[in-house]
Amino acid sequence: MERSTAITIIARAVHEAIRAYQGALGEEEAPRWDQAGWMQDSTREAVEFALKNPTPGAQHEAWLATKRRQGWSHGAVKDAEHSAVR
Repeated sequence: MERSTAITIIARAVHEAIRAYQGALGEEEAPRWDQAGWMQDSTREAVEFALKNPTPGAQHEAWLATKRRQGWSHGAVKDAEHSAVR
């Protein structure tokens, strides 16, 4: 199997696990993989990063740095309307 195909398979599984977790928490779920748009590329990049950086916390720190560069900030309440990448 080609690496890019394997990465996509893993990314799809990760994305669907995140959706399930969101649902379990009662949060609005991310769109299904086939409708996820920019989230597909973002999740593929996260999988690639995790494979290259398997240390605890590395994935979260990289995600957090990206969100900060995009102007996101932590708030008391999740605001889905203002959290999408524009």
